[in-house]
Amino acid sequence: MGRILASSRAEKEALFIELGDELFAEYAKDGEMPPDMFHWMCRTLVTTAYELFVLDIRRLEILLIRRPADDPEWPNQLHSPGTVILPGETFETARDRLIAREIRIGLSAPIFVKAHRFPKSNIHPRDEVNLQHVAVAHSQPSHGAFYSLDDLPESEMVSHHVVMAKFLRRWLHVHSPALF
Repeated sequence: MGRILASSRAEKEALFIELGDELFAEYAKDGEMPPDMFHWMCRTLVTTAYELFVLDIRRLEILLIRRPADDPEWPNQLHSPGTVILPGETFETARDRLIAREIRIGLSAPIFVKAHRFPKSNIHPRDEVNLQHVAVAHSQPSHGAFYSLDDLPESEMVSHHVVMAKFLRRWLHVHSPALF
């Protein structure tokens, strides 16, 4: 790929914006972005993630899904379903994409719980704001499994998801399950 040269900083910035807008508009159409571009974006920008804690409220269990062995950040680790909201994408589109791709079961309407910032650190590879939501599962998942909030497999979990699950346990003790 040839390098595009611009003579001034202003021209470079204008070109970057033009190319970025064009690329992100195309990827926002189908919710797909090439992995290399996605990882560059996550390393470079503060990202916003839509996290969804899927619960079996009768047993106080949370759905955790195992990441693939070739995942570049958390191979073979358990996590609660979540997705980075792509440029040009709405919260609703990101939520619907997440439910269709990762969860694939009927749910109650998600309830917003809180926003939490995870700064880039030795336990989190990018600077991210998580918009955390809770929903109740209407059936058993076809992949992943429910785990007790009182006995999480922390050694197998993505580290910041342990933090989120512990917060969720405290939140549920304060808020009535009748919310669902």
